[in-house]
Amino acid sequence: MIKQRVGIFAGTFDPIHAGHIFFALEAARTAKLDKVVFMPERRPPRKQGVEHFGHRTAMITQAIKPYSNLELLELPDMFFNVTRTLPQLRKKYPNSELLFMMGSNNALEMNTDSWSKDAIKRYFKAGNLIIAMREGDDPKYLQQRLAKLPFKPKEVVIIKTSEQNVSSTKIRQALRDNKVVAGLLPSVYRYVKKQWLYISVNNG
Repeated sequence: MIKQRVGIFAGTFDPIHAGHIFFALEAARTAKLDKVVFMPERRPPRKQGVEHFGHRTAMITQAIKPYSNLELLELPDMFFNVTRTLPQLRKKYPNSELLFMMGSNNALEMNTDSWSKDAIKRYFKAGNLIIAMREGDDPKYLQQRLAKLPFKPKEVVIIKTSEQNVSSTKIRQALRDNKVVAGLLPSVYRYVKKQWLYISVNNG
């Protein structure tokens, strides 16, 4: 039986934007994925004032609607955790090869200072990596950092996107200023306006 290749894209998605969609579609094409699963974190660590989980999942649902190979997965975990989340993913996709998707900024933080050796080992035993290069990050330096990990993925796919300068932070600020910015998806913009999200009191 041929295993499906499934991309697992965990993140905050506050809000989801064109960069996320481009990365997902390019990952599916480059790494020959059968599908990409968006997995929003309910309470992302080290982030304050995140929009309600229900609104973020609704925006993801609207954004991925045109693409049959993009899906949404809601897990009960507050955030992606190697110990709790990986067994759930393996149960959800028992006959699939998992590839974890992340930005180069997160990949560069993957070291023994922030991850235990056991967590790194279990993570790469469960799946491989697809990395989107963020603006200003160097692919060669990234490869050097990954090579120093105590346990390494068998497969690393590095993708240079055309949306490197798009960020949720810039989009939230533009929405607070009542402006439209590059990377803001029309479906997300409509939802934001309808639900009165990301509104600044100072701007009325």
